[in-house]
Amino acid sequence: MSTSWHFPVFMLASFGAFIGILRVSLNQRSERPAAATALWVATVVVILGMVFAQIGGSTELPCGCTTGVDGARV
Repeated sequence: MSTSWHFPVFMLASFGAFIGILRVSLNQRSERPAAATALWVATVVVILGMVFAQIGGSTELPCGCTTGVDGARV
């Protein structure tokens, strides 16, 4: 059974959760950020971060570049 669908589904779930957390945490501001700004921040943080982690986990990047655990062992 193929598990190649796990990563995109996990990315979408994390993206949605991050957007929700942003909306809740920024709800009390007098001037809320634009929706495009929230989507841009979520894309950079979640999508690009998870793609970098996927690449870093499957290749031999220098120690400390892939996860905080590797950096803590240095």
